[in-house]
Amino acid sequence: MDPTLSTVPIPQSAGIPQPPPPACDETSAISVKDKTNEIGDPSNIINPVAINNSTPVNNPDQNDTNGHKKRKFTQEEDEIVRQLVNEHGPKQWDLIAKSLKNRTARQCRDRWKHYLSPTVSLREWTLEEDRLLLSYTQQFGPQWAALVKFFPGRTDINLKNRFNKLQRKSKKLSQMNPNVQIPTLPSPDHQQPVPPSGQPLQCPMPSLVKDGNKEASPPPPPPPPPPQET
Repeated sequence: MDPTLSTVPIPQSAGIPQPPPPACDETSAISVKDKTNEIGDPSNIINPVAINNSTPVNNPDQNDTNGHKKRKFTQEEDEIVRQLVNEHGPKQWDLIAKSLKNRTARQCRDRWKHYLSPTVSLREWTLEEDRLLLSYTQQFGPQWAALVKFFPGRTDINLKNRFNKLQRKSKKLSQMNPNVQIPTLPSPDHQQPVPPSGQPLQCPMPSLVKDGNKEASPPPPPPPPPPQET
């Protein structure tokens, strides 16, 4: 077949009904306002309380190097990884992977680092953590590895997964509630460097949206009383 024929438009036959044009995706028509200004002010962000906290930490390496979908780690596999780490230490991943069928050294390492290690917190995300995560990412961008020092027990993958979950949920809720704003990340030009650990962060606290009404941020602490005259 002549390849040039594929570029020739085919005229529509008279009297033959034509298929309707493709329907417009409602989600693509939603106008999303980027609430991150020059300092990354995340106003009217989705209420993190509405996000389900019961989902466990996702395995960061669900796909292998060939892009094939990998099954989730089973409880039995987790116990094997724990036992072998206790025996050989958290560095012998090639040796540990040989004891697990169809698991790579990287998968075993990441499973331990982001889920099984006793230093990783599997507790539910609190409202305060969600507020801080949204505020910090609005100002500093996706510098997950640098932000973990402000979230004890969380890893960079934990922070990334949580932010993405908040963002996905807010997109769905924004279709039903126009007051819900979608968390976004600042452009690289507006991202600020994360200060050293121990230095207080000057981040605006996002106001949240709940049931279509703005929920005020926590009030500032009262000023200290004036000194008494002697």
